[in-house]
Amino acid sequence: FALLSVLLSFALGLMIAITPLALFDIRLQLSFAAVGAIALALPGVTALMGRCLPRPKDAPPLRGFLHSCLSAGCSLFLISSIIQIALLPLTASGFTAVPVFAPLNVFWLPVLGVWVMPLLYLTIALCAVAPAAAAPVLYVACLPLEGLDALLLFLQAHDLLSVSALPRLGPIG
Repeated sequence: FALLSVLLSFALGLMIAITPLALFDIRLQLSFAAVGAIALALPGVTALMGRCLPRPKDAPPLRGFLHSCLSAGCSLFLISSIIQIALLPLTASGFTAVPVFAPLNVFWLPVLGVWVMPLLYLTIALCAVAPAAAAPVLYVACLPLEGLDALLLFLQAHDLLSVSALPRLGPIG
């Protein structure tokens, strides 16, 4: 954790030294806040997973694999939740709104990182080697995207994608 903090601080300092006004860029603030939240939360989440889901000893390979998948899924969900909570103040102040649909990111971002992106990379590689095999992999990669699209269309049709506006504080008078 200490090394990660030093590296994160060094990277931020270097970026600000090169472009001082980047400090006021909401994209930089959100990025570093998210990485910082991950760095702070990861040791605790790892310890929690070790206590709540201890690895079975002498388990058959399939049971060990299923345990690893469950543990990784729970860890991803917890880390994603922590990131969303950590970014709420910056999101509210930077955009003067808090999206009601932000909890979707807790589910969507892990699916994007674990399912969609790896399969898209595999599709690109298959295009070079076996183009006929690329299409089915691309189809499987796009299934969660189609599901998300359908969900967002449903939420929009029922006016559930509204954004809660927050008043911006400023000088009086």
